[in-house]
Amino acid sequence: MIRQYRIIPDTARDGLLVNAVPENMEQLTGIFSHAPMDRVAKIRIGGPGAEKFENSSELVWKEDRSYPIPFRPGVRISLDGVKKSAEPGNAAIDVLNAYRYPLPPVMTVESNADESIDLSGWAIDEKVKGVAAAVFVTVDDRTDILATYGHDRSDIAASFKNPDYRASGFRATILMEDLSKGTHTISMKILAKDGNEYYVPAQKITIEVR
Repeated sequence: MIRQYRIIPDTARDGLLVNAVPENMEQLTGIFSHAPMDRVAKIRIGGPGAEKFENSSELVWKEDRSYPIPFRPGVRISLDGVKKSAEPGNAAIDVLNAYRYPLPPVMTVESNADESIDLSGWAIDEKVKGVAAAVFVTVDDRTDILATYGHDRSDIAASFKNPDYRASGFRATILMEDLSKGTHTISMKILAKDGNEYYVPAQKITIEVR
C-alpha cells in the first residue's frame, strides 16, 4: 500500500509525524483492537522542494498497545414522549435550495433537476436565552427529519445582541425520492434546551414539486 502526504519543507526541520488514518472498516476495527496496521517499509520524497531534504533520514516506528480508546454510545434524539409547548418558539428557515430570505409564499422544485431539498435556518430557546437542544424539519406534518444543529449564525447573535445565539444555525436535507409530485409543506419542531418540551414555530413554507 502506498500513501501520499503533502510535506512543507519548512515544517519538517525537527522531523515528521505521520498519522496513519484508517481508510476502511477493517483498519478501523484493527485500531480499536490495538492491532497494528501495515508497517512503514520505505519513504520516498519527491516533487517540488524535495532537494531541500537530506539524502538519508532516520525512520522510527512506534506502536502503543496500552492506550485507552474511549467509546461513548450515540444518544438518540427523539420527540417521543416530549410534550408540545404552548409557546411557539423562535426559529426560521431562511434558505431553501436557490431561494433566499425573504422566501416567497410558494417555492418550486424540479424533481428531474434537483436530487434533494437543502434548507437552513436558525433556532433559539428564548427561555434559557441560549441555543436549543435540537431542531427537526417536519414534512407535511407527518415526517420529522433531524437537522444538524450548531452552525455559526453570528448574524443572529448580533441581531438579538446575545453572543450565546451564535451557534443557533441548522441545516437539513430532504431527499427528492421521498417526495411525491405536488404540494408539500415544511415546518419545524424545536426541542427545548432541557429536553422536556418542544416548540412549533409559526413559519410553514410551501413547496411545489414538479
